[in-house]
Amino acid sequence: MSSTNDSPKSLIQTLKQLGPGFLQSACTIGGGTLGACLFLGSFAGLSALWIQPFAMLLGVGVLLMITHVTLSTEKSPFGQINQHVSPVLGWGWLIATVAANMVWGLPQYNLGTDALTQMVVPGVLGKDGALGGEGGTMGRVIATAVMAGCAVGIMLTQLRKGKGGRLFDRLIQLVVAGIVICFGAVVIKLLSTGSLSIGSIAQGFIPSPSLFFEPASGYTEMLGQSVNVEFWSDRITTSQRNTALAAISAAVGINMTFLMPYTLLARGWGKSQRGLARTDLFVGLLIPFILVSGFVVSAAAATLHGKANVNQALIEWKFSDPGEANPSGLGPYRDNLVAFAKDNIEGWDKETKAKDKTPEQVAQDNVLLDTIPESERLIAAATIKHGTAALGATLESLFNGKTGVFIFGVGVFFIALSTVLVHMLINGYALEVGFGIPRQIGSLLPLVAVIGPFFWGELSAYLVIPTSMIGLMLLPVALWGFLLLGQQKKLGDAKFGPVMLVVGIFVTVVYTLLSAWAAYGKIGDWLTKTIDGISPKIGWVGPGLIAAVAVAALLTSPLVRGKKSESSDAAE
Repeated sequence: MSSTNDSPKSLIQTLKQLGPGFLQSACTIGGGTLGACLFLGSFAGLSALWIQPFAMLLGVGVLLMITHVTLSTEKSPFGQINQHVSPVLGWGWLIATVAANMVWGLPQYNLGTDALTQMVVPGVLGKDGALGGEGGTMGRVIATAVMAGCAVGIMLTQLRKGKGGRLFDRLIQLVVAGIVICFGAVVIKLLSTGSLSIGSIAQGFIPSPSLFFEPASGYTEMLGQSVNVEFWSDRITTSQRNTALAAISAAVGINMTFLMPYTLLARGWGKSQRGLARTDLFVGLLIPFILVSGFVVSAAAATLHGKANVNQALIEWKFSDPGEANPSGLGPYRDNLVAFAKDNIEGWDKETKAKDKTPEQVAQDNVLLDTIPESERLIAAATIKHGTAALGATLESLFNGKTGVFIFGVGVFFIALSTVLVHMLINGYALEVGFGIPRQIGSLLPLVAVIGPFFWGELSAYLVIPTSMIGLMLLPVALWGFLLLGQQKKLGDAKFGPVMLVVGIFVTVVYTLLSAWAAYGKIGDWLTKTIDGISPKIGWVGPGLIAAVAVAALLTSPLVRGKKSESSDAAE
């Protein structure tokens, strides 16, 4: 494919041509990023502000490598990988991308529906709203339909050529801008009330590895009153470290690596647009991501970090004499107390697994949980993982009404909507490239995710681990594939230069290690919970699967088999 666009000559021309980077923003600033930022802010406070920018700098490095290869060859990377690296890798990359789009759309609809029914228009679509219906079911149906309708309507503009495609770009840019504005407004309010300061925010962007090895400063006072400082310090530090590493490893998903090259090719960009593409990634992806993640982490840190008082209902809860309605977060709170009780409460049965305990044993556990000192209950309440509802509730008091909750809810809805839109776009490209399915049809298939608000809880147990594992197995191998493509002799002067080569090797090695770590944890947790008596070392199956995919890709590679590449590929 030859380039159809001239390289922009002015700043105005450059800004007009920006687009692919904003699509990457819309894809990565989703429910996963929102959750990671909430967890980082609530667990580690402002000291975690540097984590997400660092993660996205790695992500931009990955996308720069992919962009360079795509624009230098001006050919389909799916065909290039199949032809020059390995068909196992090429087809695995495509199938993993489609699977990710289909599965991860489910929680996005769940998130968007929750935002509309609980924060934006609860009086209309909430459980007690005018259109909520019995138990709020009708409200969720309407909210889901609204979100799906918006997604389809905006998507149809993209499928039209010319002005329709440019309109889609502008709508995506407006959605990303709306996300930035909504969360920015929350932080401005926190600054005006003294809950945050510019200095403390700026300090949080200075890398501080200490959060990987010790509890954040927000827990100092509570830990000083604990009867077992070592237990809580280890538990808090582990949560901080795992949350930070998970956020870094999830900054770039495998579907993002598919989105970037095909949005570039669809615009007719080529070698002369490589500089524009780099600018686009920084302006459209890096800056919005840093702003949004920084706003959410700051808001969570200011309102939730080290603050057990936001969970006062939990601290006062009596397990042996429960009330009629369970307070929010009761499950994670009880898990924290149970973990403490196993090593600190005399008479606790550590031998019998929780799922095997009789009602009488559970009742005895509840009596023992009520004996845990308040100092430990405070820490247990302060270290639960918070969702969007918890932050929304604190904002209600901060804004002296529903305004803050509404603004926050609109931002959350935009996050979910933008991610759904980009999933549809990626799916259209993937199915068209791989199977020749018209993009109009392929783009609409992710709409099956509208069942998310009603069945995500039941489906997640069966879909999350397999889909995560497919992505984790193929992402590092795909990156090695692009690294090899960038070293092809036929690229001539367009081969990776020293700087691009160093960046490519660095990000590929880092993501390989992170994927292995994440795969170890996911497989280990899943199998130890489902199979009694199995050793936690079973988690090594995860990195083993990554190695197996790498070996399969190597054995089917023309580089190993000694076959000369053909001059063209049918999939291009």
